[in-house]
Amino acid sequence: MSDFFKFTFSIKAITSFLLCFIFLMPNMAQAAKRYKLYIDATPQNAKIVIWNIKPAFRQGIRLRSGSYNVQVSHPGYQSRRFTVKMKNKNRRLKVKLQANKRRLYIETIPKKANITIWNIKPKFQQGMYLASGDYDVEITHKGYESWRDNITLQTKDRHISIELEEQFKFSTQSLEPLRRPVKLATPLQTPVSDAFSSEPHYHLQIRTQPETAKVRLVNIAKNYQPNMLLPTGKYQLKVSAPGHISRMQWVEISDQSLALDIRLSTPEQCYYSEQPAHKNSQRAQLSQQVNLRFYGQYVEAIYTAQILPDRHINRFRLLGTQHDGVLDLIGTVYDDNEPSELRSQMRLSGNQLYIHFDGKEQVLYKAKCP
Repeated sequence: MSDFFKFTFSIKAITSFLLCFIFLMPNMAQAAKRYKLYIDATPQNAKIVIWNIKPAFRQGIRLRSGSYNVQVSHPGYQSRRFTVKMKNKNRRLKVKLQANKRRLYIETIPKKANITIWNIKPKFQQGMYLASGDYDVEITHKGYESWRDNITLQTKDRHISIELEEQFKFSTQSLEPLRRPVKLATPLQTPVSDAFSSEPHYHLQIRTQPETAKVRLVNIAKNYQPNMLLPTGKYQLKVSAPGHISRMQWVEISDQSLALDIRLSTPEQCYYSEQPAHKNSQRAQLSQQVNLRFYGQYVEAIYTAQILPDRHINRFRLLGTQHDGVLDLIGTVYDDNEPSELRSQMRLSGNQLYIHFDGKEQVLYKAKCP
């Protein structure tokens, strides 16, 4: 009887084991099977990491069924972290990262200047949020030269201060503004139409200093040619020459031919007076700075005088000519809102600049521009 009982128990145990094996085998096989994971990220070279496994992510990585902690990141974009569940099939996900947005502040002198960002639709507002990248910014104000340049936003907010140059006009023709549109000496009486269009075309002529400067039309495919014909519209010019600072400028052809004088300057030169021996002294000290730009025989000087310790600043702009290192300059200053003419002579000698105001001569020393 005992042997029979033992035999019966063994049969039951073996049967139970076989039944468990039959039912569990498919699940075990399913658990051991791996499935492919693809993640299409924007931008394309974003970094993808699966944090709860050791192998590095690659497109089509084989994973068992389960949950995976995935992070997608890229410099200049907001990272995304999420859970991917793999179960019984391959998966392909699309992940688009949002660009980081930074705040842009632009302070202008004079105040209330018009600020335009040309490569976006929204109007500029102080502290506006913008994605990382380059922005084409133009600043204008009546009575001042316009300013236009690219501003780059990277990983931080940007605070920028731009001072516009005041437009000066002199009675002497040789000292008129260095960039002024003028009519051609023999303007066309009637517009010209080319062979391919009935639209009227007008002449554009750019006179440069130095004369060997290269002129390029940035926003159209045509190469610039002196006195070329163009339809009405706005054109962006780039004028460059070795050893000179390139200039970008917009011109508009409306209902007449246009000629323009553009003079390139050599790199700016900066001269400073010696710093006061005692910065905390209550005795008034005069700190001076002169920034020079040369346009061939013409010269532009920005004179800055700071009275210490009150730090009162006087700044004005002079234009003139230079010959053998002697600069004859003229400008306008305002005393109680009344304009008056200011004349000065400066002399270059090596790394020193001698300036003459009111019969007094002072020496400034050349140093690196800020």
